[in-house]
Amino acid sequence: MFFAHKDLLFSMLSRALPDQKFIQLKPFGLKSIPLKRAYWLIVHLKENRPLLLLASKIFLLILLQLFFYSYTTDTYDERWLQFGMLCAVFINFPIWLEKKEFEQGKLGYFLNLPRPFLRKAWLHFYSTLQILAPELLYLLIHFPDLSDVRQVLSLLLLLISLNLGLYALINATKASAYLPRNAVISFFSLFFLIIFGFPVLLISGLGLAAFLVSIRSNYNQ
Repeated sequence: MFFAHKDLLFSMLSRALPDQKFIQLKPFGLKSIPLKRAYWLIVHLKENRPLLLLASKIFLLILLQLFFYSYTTDTYDERWLQFGMLCAVFINFPIWLEKKEFEQGKLGYFLNLPRPFLRKAWLHFYSTLQILAPELLYLLIHFPDLSDVRQVLSLLLLLISLNLGLYALINATKASAYLPRNAVISFFSLFFLIIFGFPVLLISGLGLAAFLVSIRSNYNQ
């Protein structure tokens, strides 16, 4: 028995080793890192709609520059900048439309899962801040052109709240044929509120109220 095991061991050791196959490792990058849902929209736009994101932001910054330049000539009052924020909001219209299609298409499974109200509100708010980063940074850079901190905060509040309200409008319009009409009505309604000097808190409150109502259900977005 001992010699039999010895012969078997000797025959196994005398065989040539098999060729080793090298396993190619996947390169490590951003795509290998699991992203939280708050970043899905900005990554989707970066990878699938980069021209939409880039073109809208370039045009938006040029528009804001024109509004601020004309404001510094002391020809217009604060309502001129508020109107500029309104125009900037509706330039983002294609982005919020893309967000709706992205969520109802690729993220349709997640819409069937109940989520707490505060968590939904935070996810939408945080993803909105990512999209609005160029505009927010522009306002902060041009802080010296404004009269005081109150004016800066009012413009920031108006920009964020109306963008949230516009997304709520797009999301609430079930028939796409009615979307242009609803957008035009909303734009001119807000325009007249600004022209007639209604408080920024009231105008911003309308946008925030529309947004909060749109996500009130656990199964809505």
